[in-house]
Amino acid sequence: MLRVSPALLALPLLSACPGDLARATTATTSTGEPTTTSTTTTSTTTPTTTPTTASEPCIPGKIEPCLCPGGSTGAQLCGPDGAGFEPCLCPDATTGTTDATTHGPTTLEPTTTTALTLTSTTDTTATTDTTDTTDTTDTTTSDETTTGTTGGETTCGDGALQDGEECEDSNQLPGDGCDASCKREVLLIFATSAVTVGAFGGVDNADTTCRDLVGAVQTPPLKGRRAKNFVAYLSAPGADASSRIHDGGLGYARPKDLAIVAKTHMELLAGNFQIPLQYDETGAQIPGEPGCGNMPALVWTGTVAGGMTADDHCGNWMDPLLVGQQGSALSSGTAAIASCGLSCLATGRFYCVENP
Repeated sequence: MLRVSPALLALPLLSACPGDLARATTATTSTGEPTTTSTTTTSTTTPTTTPTTASEPCIPGKIEPCLCPGGSTGAQLCGPDGAGFEPCLCPDATTGTTDATTHGPTTLEPTTTTALTLTSTTDTTATTDTTDTTDTTDTTTSDETTTGTTGGETTCGDGALQDGEECEDSNQLPGDGCDASCKREVLLIFATSAVTVGAFGGVDNADTTCRDLVGAVQTPPLKGRRAKNFVAYLSAPGADASSRIHDGGLGYARPKDLAIVAKTHMELLAGNFQIPLQYDETGAQIPGEPGCGNMPALVWTGTVAGGMTADDHCGNWMDPLLVGQQGSALSSGTAAIASCGLSCLATGRFYCVENP
């Protein structure tokens, strides 16, 4: 869970449209009236910071300070429709920190901007081999979508992803992304149903989210693909998308209808998307229109054309007080990866890409 020090919340929170930031300042005045507790005679002055009311119109994604119980200062995020601010996020009374992901994980609905809590995890794939003089059996790893066996003849189309197969969709029909020999006809790319604030802990956490979502899908073409091959279309210093996404000599298609998003690896990294991603891994359509004002469609990328790291990447996706670059899952062309920069307290999806 993302924790932000109260001392940091006293600093101006950042929000930006393309290339610029707006700074929000907290106006504090003294009431002049001492407040005395039941056990001490010490006088204290209570700040009178007034949060923006939920019904007052605001700029989507804008961050404002707000007054918390006890006089501490919190932060509140303007909702995606600009109708008002979400509830104030306040310091935890027991830890002295502010919970920036209060709402917990979610699958985004048309009007939802709740953040997914991403924890720092690593791929703990473990393979156990039991060998005798006649056969070898590999148990299913945490990254596989189906159980595979070795030591016997591979049967394409039986629904079990086995060694020697690139994909398995329970048939031997060509033209469905996996051919009659269980070889991939395309690589897959999708926008996640899950969303998160920009300070999600780094590219490894984003990759884990992609793999977890692929592993949960129960229908082809994602079912029958190796979850461990998926990475987020994401860049950070020392981890450009161009070094993380590999060329498999195939085009990239969205799972919903196998429509081609990019014809080549070079076209993908250039941000030359032929069509918008438009759907998440479950096949659900992403709501709204293209543009920075439609937060439910925004995707964290931190990537510029060519697959290189953009200037805005939330401080390696660690700092909630900076800005991160986003694209729109409802846009084609370079706007799909680079539409705007928003505060890292805003929310966004990921693009997940299959490596060969």
